[in-house]
Amino acid sequence: MPEAAVPAFGDVDLDAVEDAVVRALADRAAAAGDSGLSVLGYGEISLVIGWPATRPTVACKRLPRFPSPAAAEEYRERFEAYLALLVDRGVRPVRSEFRTVTPPRGGHVVGYVMQTVLPGDRLGPEVLRSSSPDPDQPMLRAVTDCVLRVCDDHTGLDAQISNWAHDADGLHYLDVTTPMRFDDAGRMDLDMGLFLAAYPWALRAVIGRFVAPGVVGAYRDPRHVLVDMTANLIKERLSGWIPAVLEVVNDVVSPAVGEAEVERYYRSDAPLGGDVAAQAGGPLVAAQHSAPRVPVPASGPCRTLVTRDSCRPGSSAAARAWWMRSRGRRTSAWPRCNSVADQRSG
Repeated sequence: MPEAAVPAFGDVDLDAVEDAVVRALADRAAAAGDSGLSVLGYGEISLVIGWPATRPTVACKRLPRFPSPAAAEEYRERFEAYLALLVDRGVRPVRSEFRTVTPPRGGHVVGYVMQTVLPGDRLGPEVLRSSSPDPDQPMLRAVTDCVLRVCDDHTGLDAQISNWAHDADGLHYLDVTTPMRFDDAGRMDLDMGLFLAAYPWALRAVIGRFVAPGVVGAYRDPRHVLVDMTANLIKERLSGWIPAVLEVVNDVVSPAVGEAEVERYYRSDAPLGGDVAAQAGGPLVAAQHSAPRVPVPASGPCRTLVTRDSCRPGSSAAARAWWMRSRGRRTSAWPRCNSVADQRSG
């Protein structure tokens, strides 16, 4: 992004951000009225706050708590290494920074991934929505090239169109919160316990052993990543683009991907996430980093997003359903928010 548009992350009072979140989580009365928060996006294990609340320029994604400063530093190392690897392979992440806050009581560390708030019309879905389907659309070719450059036995990439922004300066990647790096045995380099800790203890082992490795590991396979990218156009209400996207995809994968396969893939995820076609909320990351075309109120439609119940995953009915939703698939059980995610799908 142009340097003039880049905010200074160091100017963000992260202690104030965390204080506002904690107050909202602890006070249902505040959550039902003016919480003082501008919610840009949410997931089952995270909340994304726009700061300052009145005119957000920085998106602050609140991660699950780290048990110690050492654990936070370990995450930082992997986060920064993944960013560097993406750049080395020709992918330009939107400017991102990991910072931490230590609450006064101590005992744990709260981490935030900070990114620049982007105009909604630069996000991938809006770029496609504003033009007619065309296999020569520059962003499609650029995203496909990035997948081929990044994905291998040791590196994954979630290339959903909502995870990209495109403007005159080129293509920018948003989804950097989960560093997808793997060892020689195919084990994820990142300690998934950080994210699993937000889930009820009885299901952590099940998710960690049987669900997460397969779901995340699949993002190392370029063909799978591109099928996933294409199928998620249905969720974005961009089905009309599927034939054009498949022309691009089938130039680089074998065997060729057909529309029937894309539909099967999408339907295989739909029961896990409720009526995602009706919700059409889009991946969490895209909602997190997009500037609303109208102001997002601190109260009103977004107010339920800062209650304890809506920020914790205890209402999930199945481990795999939770995991898929935490990767960005919204369900009908969750409240809709008057944010750019809704505006772009309307």
